[in-house]
Amino acid sequence: MTPYDINKANKALKKFSKLTGFDIQNTSRKTEVIALKTLFYYILNNDVFLNDNQISDFYSTKGINANRSSIYHSLSKFDMYYKDFNIIQEYHKIYFDIKDLSQEEFELTIEHITLNEDKKAIYML
Repeated sequence: MTPYDINKANKALKKFSKLTGFDIQNTSRKTEVIALKTLFYYILNNDVFLNDNQISDFYSTKGINANRSSIYHSLSKFDMYYKDFNIIQEYHKIYFDIKDLSQEEFELTIEHITLNEDKKAIYML
């Protein structure tokens, strides 16, 4: 396997968890959890530049079995989640644009996302 920067992956996890409340240990099959996991895979793939094998290895360092084919499948669903769920669009925007937000804007945006009706819609799928 090609080496990767585990420190950069850990920083991405810490940032993503802080922004979204994402728990890497959560094995729920709820659509919101799956969508957030897919967004995190996307971040690892496109921001940290890990492939599916490296993402699987990173998860194993956290004691989690993440199958390469499941990761690949999730990544293939990212565009659908992004298109269909505003909550994913908002978290994506915040993750990549956070440097441009003041602390107050950040807190208001997170509050808006967590109160957003899309969250209720995701639970009903």
